[in-house]
Amino acid sequence: MRILRFMGYPISNFSTLERMVLAQAKALHAKGHQMDVAFDGIRRPAAADAARVHAPDVGLHFGLPDQFGLRQPGAALAYARAASRLIREGRYDIVHVYFNPSAKLLNQLARLHPQVRFVRSIGSTPVPSGRLRFLDPLKRKRWLFDTTQMRKLICVGAHISEMMADFGVARHRLVTVPNATDVERFSRQVPHSYDGTLRLGFVGRMNVVKNIPLIIEGMRLLVAQGERNLHLTLVGAGELRDELIALVAQHQLEPYITFAGHVDDIPGMLNRDIDLYVQASHNEGCPASVIEAMACEVPVLLSDIPGHRQVAEPGVHATYFPPGDAAAFAAAIPRIQADYAHYRAMATAARRHIVDVYSIDAWISKELQVYEDVLHA
Repeated sequence: MRILRFMGYPISNFSTLERMVLAQAKALHAKGHQMDVAFDGIRRPAAADAARVHAPDVGLHFGLPDQFGLRQPGAALAYARAASRLIREGRYDIVHVYFNPSAKLLNQLARLHPQVRFVRSIGSTPVPSGRLRFLDPLKRKRWLFDTTQMRKLICVGAHISEMMADFGVARHRLVTVPNATDVERFSRQVPHSYDGTLRLGFVGRMNVVKNIPLIIEGMRLLVAQGERNLHLTLVGAGELRDELIALVAQHQLEPYITFAGHVDDIPGMLNRDIDLYVQASHNEGCPASVIEAMACEVPVLLSDIPGHRQVAEPGVHATYFPPGDAAAFAAAIPRIQADYAHYRAMATAARRHIVDVYSIDAWISKELQVYEDVLHA
C-alpha cells in the first residue's frame, strides 16, 4: 500500500503532529507499506532538518507552494499542478489530506485522479461562524461539497462525526479516530514542586477560537480580588497576539502574565514551569495541548465543551467551568490552590487515561484500519 499524506501547512515546528505522522510512516514501513509526507513548503528550515533526521527513510516533500487562497488564483493553480504531479508520479493507492485551504483544493483535484482513493481528516469542529447566521445552511452545504470526493472522513472526535452526519454526510463514510500524543516524550520527567504560587499555562494558537481574552479577564478579576500568588504564561503565536498584549497592558497585568512566544521544549515547560494548564476555547476538535498537559500529569482547568469532555472526564481528569464565564474561571483558581494535592491526584489519573486511550500506537492502528478498509472496499 502506497500512501501520500498532505499536511496542508508549511513545516515550521517539529512537534506533536509532525512526530505522530512520521512515527506513523515508520510504523507502516515496518509492515511493508509506504507513506510519504508532503508539507506546503518550509517556514523554519530547522524544523525540516529535524524531520529528515527523525525519519531518514520516509519520503518527505517540501516543494508545494506555502500560500494560496481565493484571491491568489495563480498560486492556487501552481499548488494544484504541483500536487497533481506528486500524486501522479508517486503512483499512490491512497491520498490523505488534512488542513484547509489545500484540503478543499485537493477534494476537487481528486476528480482528475479516479484511480486514487482519497481520505480526509477533520481536526476541528465545522461550526459556521460570522454574524450573518442566515448563511449557515449554505456553509453546511459547502462542507458537503468540500468533502464530496473523499472515500472516508476521519473525524478526531465523535461530536464532529455527528455534526458531519447532521450536515448530510453518509455515516458509512465517517469514522472517529482521536488525536494522539507521544506518551514517552510527554510525561512527568521530574518530581513536581509547588511553592504556593500557582503557575498557570496555555499553549496554542492565539486566535478567536481559543478565547484567550477570557483567561486574561479571569486573571484581572483575581488580581482585583487581592489574589497575588499566581502567574500565567501564554505560549504560542497567532493573529491576536498583539491585541492580547495590549489587553494585558490595559489592565496593568504585566507582573502576572508573560507572553513566552515560541517554545521548543513544551514537555520540559509543562514539567518545570506550569502547575495548572488552562484552556477556555469556544470549540475544539481533539485538543492536542490538553492531551499533552494531561500526559505530563499537569492538572487542567477547561471550558465545558464537547471537544474537552471527550478527552477528560469532569471531576476525574479535569476541572470545568461554563464556556464564556470568566467569573467562574476565576472562582475555580482559589479552590484549586486551597487543595492542590487533590488536583495533582486527578492529574495522575489523567496520565493513566491518556496512556490507555491516546497513545501513538493506538492511533496508528486505527488509521491503518481506515486505509485497509478504503483500499479493499
